[in-house]
Formats: sequence, C-alpha cells, structure tokens
Amino acid sequence: MNKDSLQKEELINLLQDIEYPQRYIGNEFGINKDQKGRINIAFGFPDTYELGISNLAIKIFYDMFSKDPEVNFERFYFPWFDMIEKLEEKDIPLFTLENFRFVKDFDIVGLTFPSELLFLNGLKMFELAKIPFLRDERNKEHPIMIAGGPGISNPIPLIPYFDIIFLGEGETGFKKIIEYYKKFGNTKEFYGSIENISGVLVSKNYEPNKQGDFNVYAGKKIEFAHWKEFAKSKPVIPIIEPLTQIGETRYAVEIMRGCTNGCRFCLAGMLYRPHRERSVNDIVESIGKAEESYGIGEVSLLSLSSGDYSQIEPLIEVISQRYNDLKISLPSLRLDSLSQNSINLLGKRKMTSLTFALEAGSERLRRVINKRIPNEVLFTTLERIKGLSWRRIKLYFMMGHPTETDDDILQMIALIKKIRGFLGKRFNIGITISIFSPKPNTPFELADLISKDDYQKRVSMIRSEIHFKNIHINFSDYHLSLLETLIDRGDIEVGKLILSMVKNNIYNVYWKEFRHRDRMRALIEEFAYKKYLFNFDRTFWHNITQMIDENYLVEDEIRSRSEIEIDDCKNGNCYNCGICNSDIKNEDSPPFKLKLPEINEEEIKPLYYLLRFEKKGLMRYISHNDLLYITIKLLKIAQIKIINKKGFSRRAKISAFHALSLGIESEAEYFFVELGNKINKKELDLINSKAPKGYNLLTYQEVKQKPKAEVLIFLYDGKEIRFQSERGNFSSIRGYFKERELVLDENKLLKKEIIFADTEKSL
Repeated sequence: MNKDSLQKEELINLLQDIEYPQRYIGNEFGINKDQKGRINIAFGFPDTYELGISNLAIKIFYDMFSKDPEVNFERFYFPWFDMIEKLEEKDIPLFTLENFRFVKDFDIVGLTFPSELLFLNGLKMFELAKIPFLRDERNKEHPIMIAGGPGISNPIPLIPYFDIIFLGEGETGFKKIIEYYKKFGNTKEFYGSIENISGVLVSKNYEPNKQGDFNVYAGKKIEFAHWKEFAKSKPVIPIIEPLTQIGETRYAVEIMRGCTNGCRFCLAGMLYRPHRERSVNDIVESIGKAEESYGIGEVSLLSLSSGDYSQIEPLIEVISQRYNDLKISLPSLRLDSLSQNSINLLGKRKMTSLTFALEAGSERLRRVINKRIPNEVLFTTLERIKGLSWRRIKLYFMMGHPTETDDDILQMIALIKKIRGFLGKRFNIGITISIFSPKPNTPFELADLISKDDYQKRVSMIRSEIHFKNIHINFSDYHLSLLETLIDRGDIEVGKLILSMVKNNIYNVYWKEFRHRDRMRALIEEFAYKKYLFNFDRTFWHNITQMIDENYLVEDEIRSRSEIEIDDCKNGNCYNCGICNSDIKNEDSPPFKLKLPEINEEEIKPLYYLLRFEKKGLMRYISHNDLLYITIKLLKIAQIKIINKKGFSRRAKISAFHALSLGIESEAEYFFVELGNKINKKELDLINSKAPKGYNLLTYQEVKQKPKAEVLIFLYDGKEIRFQSERGNFSSIRGYFKERELVLDENKLLKKEIIFADTEKSL
C-alpha cells in the first residue's frame, strides 16, 4: 500500500525530549501492523493515549475490522502539548500508531467523542493532520470524515465539519457504512446508499434554517441507532493492550448496556436504553481468554450501573473462585445494588476505594432528579464496608440542579460531615462536585445553567465548613461547564465559536497544563452565550434527531417539579419513553446457578530465576517499571506461575537490575523473579512470539539466590565503558559524559552487559 508515513529514524528524532514518548510508538500487545487491505481507515480518539487506549469503541472496531482482509484499520490519539509543538515546528502531519502513516492519506477518518469539550480537540486534529476544517473546502482527495460517540446528542455544531455523523451504537451501522464504501467508494452512490442506515446523518443533506434567534439546520430526522444483538454478542477480548502503565491497564468487559433508572440529568441513561445484559458464561469465558492471551491482572465489570446487572453476585463469585489473583473493579455502582456477600467477596481483594454517585446532598433534591437514594440506604452500605479492606471512598455530587437552593447545599455539608464521623479518620474521602449541565434529550434539556455568582457563593459555603485532613474536595471550573452547555445546546454559530477557539490554540481545556484559560474566557464573553444558557426554550435538535420520545421528556420534567420519583422501568412499569418495541426491549442475563468449589492455594516452593531481555528500536522508550509490567504479562501468557507476596497487595515477586533512562537501547535487561514452575525452551519461544517487537528474552538461568551486580558495561559508538558497583549502586552514564564535557548522543549508546558477583561471563 503506497501511503506516506513517518520513517522510523524520523520518529526517533521526533521523540527526543518528549514527555511520555510511549504515547506515540504503538507496538502494543495485539497490534496489527501487517495490513494489506484496499480500504484504509484511521480511527481517532480526541484525547491523550493513556485515556484513549481503554476506549471501548476503538477496541470494538479494532476487533471488527482486524478480521476483514479488505480493511486496514489504524489508530491515532491526541498528542500532548509538547508533541503538538514539535509536529507544527517540523511540519509533520498527525500519524497513526500501527505503521506511522499520515492520517490525511487514509480513505476514511473516524473520531469518537465521549464528551462535548472534546469537539475542540477533534477540530485541532483536523489541523494537525493537515485536513481542511470545513466539509465544503474538501474534495475527493481528502478522507471522508465521520464523527460518532456519546458526546453527540445535538449534532448541529459539527455538521459543517464532518461528512457523516453517526448517532447511536455503532456496531452494526459503522460496518454497513464500510460495506457500502467497498462497493461505491467516495461517490454519490455511496452517500445515497448510507442515508437509510439507522443513525447515519449525511451532513450535505442539511440546509441552514432560522429559528428565532438561532441558526440551525433542517433536514431528515435521524433515529438513534440501537444494537439489538448486544445481549447475544460476545464481549470484545482486548485486541490491543498497552505496554505502559501511564493509562488504564485493566481489561474492561462490558457486562451490560443501557440503564433504566431514569436519572433525569443523565444523557447516557436516556440514550442507551433499553437495559441489555450479557450472560455470565460469556463474560467469564472472555475473562479467561483475556488472561490467557494477555496476562491481565485486573478486570473492570463495565456498564452504566454495574450493580444493576441481574447476576452481579454470582458473577463476582465465579470470577473470585476461578481467578484467585485477579483484581475486580466496579466503576459504577448504585448504593443499594450490592449484597453483603458481594461486598465481602470484593473486600478480600485489592480494592482500595469504592465510588458512589449521590449527585445531590439533600433527599428532596434527589427526588427532583430521580436519584432514588435515601440517606438510610447510604449509611447501611457504609456500615457494610467499614470492617473490610477499603480505606477510601469517592463521592460524586452535582451543583446547580433545577430548584436547588442554599438549603440543599447546607444539607450536603451536613451529610459530608456525618459520613466522616461515621467512617472515622482512617477513611480518606474524595469528593468531586461538578456543575449540572443540562443535556439535550433529557427531561432537563431546557433547564438553566447555574449562574456564576450562585456557583461561587455555594462553593464558598462548602469550603468554609469542610476543612478536614482526610477529606479532599474537587470543584469544577465554571467556564468549562458553561462551554460544555453552550456546545450541548449549540447552533451553527456555536460551531463557528468552536473553530475560532481552535484557531486560537484553545484545546485540551480540562487539563491543568492548559495555559490559555484567560483567552478562552475572553472568547466566551465576546460571544452572545446567555441566550443558550438561561431562559432557553427551543429544542431545535429534535427537528433532525429522534433519540427519545419528546412527550416522555416533557412529562418527566413536570413530574420532577412535584418531586415525583419513577422507578426502574425494567421492573415492570413502562413510562413510554419510546425506545422499546418488538425488536428491542429490556433483557436480563439467564440465571446462573453453577457453584464452583473454593480454590485453596497450595504452598509452592519457589524457584529463583535470572532472566535477561534485550530492548531495541522503539522499545528504548519504555520505562523500567513498564518493562517489569510487560515481563509479568509475558510470563503469565507463557503459563509460568509467578510467586506473589502474601497479604493484601499480592504483588509479583520480581525485581530489576539497573534502571535505564528512556531512549537508551539495551542487551542486558536483567530481572530476578520467583516462579512456581520451571522455564524451558518452549516457554522462551512462546514469550518471544508474544513479546512486543524489539523486546526479547535472550537467556534464563535458575539461581540459588538473588545475585549481586558488580560491573555494568556500556558500548558508546562501539567503544566500551565500564562502571564498578559501589555498595550496589552504579555511577550515572550521563554524569560520566558530563564530567568529561562530552555531548551524549543516546542513539550511539547501548547497555551491553551486567557482570554479577563471582563471574566474568553473561548469565
């Protein structure tokens, strides 16, 4: 395939003096570099690698298209500030991680948006890739630009920039788009063919339209796409697993999709209905395959409300019994959703924190937003966890809900104090208080954003009362919430504002390293933003999107004013949201009855091994801690039992000799490890077949005890440099060059050998 790409030498030069070069080297477990298809898709995540590597949409599509011999599917992520400066300075376009091809040369470029503020990053990626922003300024030489993801509930601000916007669950729809592209290419026939795919909005079919003070679009109404086969589908095994621990490294298995609790502020809870569950057998089978193929150490049972999974207790129990050392994470829990037995099982493992979303401090306000959690349930749950392993809880609140008053804030303060008193000083309590942002397609879609003055006053109320050492409170940035709401309820003019911000280097706005907050605030203040946030009365997005029944939204907002709660509709009561039909409805997992015998850990006499690896090429940018992480995964994949430390943490008994700075190649990365079984050539070959390119197990030797490193040998431009150990430590190679007033070129440096006590030969 003749596509322009960044050469390896250019990439190595580009990575000099870059923070976390691991973000840009690819080379992960399961990466598909050998691609010979005729259709080229670049799929991007508009945030940093460490956040994007765990994105489920990318994993789903990577799995889907890696099986298609006609498609080359490659990934790219949003670069960090320092890399952006280098790319712009050297005039290098944005590139993918599989083969370092330039994004601009692909046939189709997709971006998934988990949230609205990432629209800024998305447009910046256009600029970095050297792709014209505006759809009308592109031609057939440019890629077809597609946007999707849960951050798009009002597509209007994005219509000028993307050729196609996909609304909904993309498993079926995106695949159909690609099938039509295979048949027609970038032609009128292609666009005509995809118009009737559920969830597909073809931007060129929409004309500007004036509605009062707002400039919007008119055109065909698009239904939100739902994947009807979710419950019968197999979870995606982690096709790509990172080499680095700078991001999330756990295996996220989606156990359930949809949530029917009916929280009135929650967009995902509205859009991803109905409630659909995978079977326990399919979930457990996928965990087993992930452990076997990727050596996972932690699994995240992913859904919008994991405790609502109907078989959550047997699922936790069977995972606990089958995978004794596997950590279990439940990222989203309702307070009353776990039994004491489930809590006991989780409490035996390394889970240092539990997260609960209370959303409002008063019971009255929780009734308004339909968050059915009385304080009694909260303290019953806290009582259950007090005597177990947890030492930290995280609480989420929102400020600015409809009808909120100062009294609701005072009740929040009193509740936080009561929780602290109940748990005691040994618990750390992390509290996040975000700003309620009214979302399109929810019952509160017309609600006002809290005013800046009210927000600042209520923040001061909390800060003046909560000042305990074991409580840390994080507050949202008001202007970011203002911008988020502006984008949510935006029209064509808001779309222009987003582009103007990007052209003024405003992106990555939620990172603390963002340096242009004053410029961002000035652009917002210059814009006529108030009409979108206060006394807003036009749901113009409903003219082109059909996501949830509008009558349901109106009726539920009316119920909220009278503090009328509605229960979970999967329990039998239907409130006519318009989602369920004969093809798709609430679907529980089949009951799981199998009880497995408890696994008793046998005492294993450890075998001590000294392992020697080399790291060459792009693996020079992997840190020593990450090499330990990779080595443990490779040993697990080879079915080699690693002895763990006893007790709560159960970390692997493995240690390294002499950590290298990033950017230096090595033929002598030594690890001392305690194992439960022997290593033979079969395991060596398996490890090297699964290892990332450039990282190889060279030798293994059984030893009686941990040896002492005495001599460290480097080659610099072919000449040998030796360091003698002093009390187990070696002099710095950088210091060696600095003392001699020499310039160190890391590309000429190689860590050649470590000589251990009583031997002058390699181990």
